[in-house]
Amino acid sequence: MGESLPSLLFLSLSGNRIIETIPDSIGHLASLESLGQLQLLKSLHLNHNKLSGEPPSSLRNITGLDVLDLSYNKLSSRISTWIGIDFTNLVTLNLKSNMFSRRLLPSLLSNLSSLHVLDLAQNNLTGEIPVTLVQLKAMTQKHDMGIYSLYDNGSSYQYEERLIVITKGQLLEYTRTLSLVVSIDLSDNNLSGELPEGITKLFGL
Repeated sequence: MGESLPSLLFLSLSGNRIIETIPDSIGHLASLESLGQLQLLKSLHLNHNKLSGEPPSSLRNITGLDVLDLSYNKLSSRISTWIGIDFTNLVTLNLKSNMFSRRLLPSLLSNLSSLHVLDLAQNNLTGEIPVTLVQLKAMTQKHDMGIYSLYDNGSSYQYEERLIVITKGQLLEYTRTLSLVVSIDLSDNNLSGELPEGITKLFGL
């Protein structure tokens, strides 16, 4: 797929019951490892599948990602620190409802200065919340209404992201106003201790 669709900006393989590999009929994408060839990709949705183990390390080659959604899978072990190191442009990181365990390493959050939405709910994370949570600078700044809009070069085509957020038991869907959403969800884990000092600086929450 990386060779046949070099300019691909958005890819959604959500809800396909993918376990480890993706059918060859989808372009030339023989496995998840091939996703790393899509270096211009801005939005990747692999949610609601049956992916297990750790996220494929080849994903770290897609350094320009704005949106990464791996929610509702069976991914496990510790959340890879390269997500925070290599994906510095991420606006949305959704790892909800997996089997991630162990404590959150500070380096996971320290470089995500563009992040508006962080969802790590419904995992098995332990330990204290890293103090680097307060370094999510985008949550303290004025928001850009166009950060989720993807345009196809040379045409008027536009793709708009959508996000479902559960707040106080209510399911809310955002599309056009998604750029105004700032959210952190760490619920349903085994985290301990107090919230990091300075969390109030994230006044966008």
